[in-house]
This record gives sequence, structure tokens and C-alpha cells, in this order.
Amino acid sequence: MQNCLRTYGPNLAHNRSRLWSVRRSGQRVATLRVAARFEGPLPGIAELTGIRNAEMPREVWWAARQWLHSHDLLRMEIEQRRWGTAPLDRPTWRAIWRPYWLARRQIPEWLPPAPSRKALNAL
Repeated sequence: MQNCLRTYGPNLAHNRSRLWSVRRSGQRVATLRVAARFEGPLPGIAELTGIRNAEMPREVWWAARQWLHSHDLLRMEIEQRRWGTAPLDRPTWRAIWRPYWLARRQIPEWLPPAPSRKALNAL
């Protein structure tokens, strides 16, 4: 999507946000970030952006809201972890990033084969 998605690593690891790919007819059109905001404990749309962080039309916002509200939000617990306490799991890290490394045919310095707080914060 050529957007700022890679900056959300710490938020995801500490359960502050969740991300979804929004598709229309199988094509990616937006990234949806859901989070419990300062306004209350229920999750809501924190961000909805298109390619290169483009603003999305009202119809996409409406579809995202309908999808979100089709879930039982009262039962959705977003238990946030304290900063710096996210567990670092090497097998999960490798499973997530292996396709990227293979596609690039290299393991970049900023994305090492083993997780670390430094690498997580660099995302």
C-alpha cells in the first residue's frame, strides 16, 4: 500500500491497535486501523487510509463502519500491554518476515532474523 503501516509495530505488539486490509473485488484499497481510543473502552476506527496514505471516500468509511459494528463490540477486550513488555517470539517473528526476506532475497539490517526491542521499535 506504500503507506506508513510499518510504523505500527510497537502499537500492534502492545495490543494498542489492530490492522485489516480493506478489499474491493479482491483488490486492496485501504488499510483499516481499529483501536480503543481515549474517548472510551470500545474499539473504533482510528484510521482508514488508501495507497500512499490517500484519504478514502465516504463509501469506504461507511463499509468499514458497517463491518466493525457487525461485531459484538461489548465482548471485544483490548487488553493493552505496558510499553516494553511485549513478548519477543522468534518462531513467530521468522514466520511473519520470512516471505519478505525471500521476496527481497536478503535480510536487511533493520529487520534481523531474531526479534529484539530495537528491531521492534524500528518498525
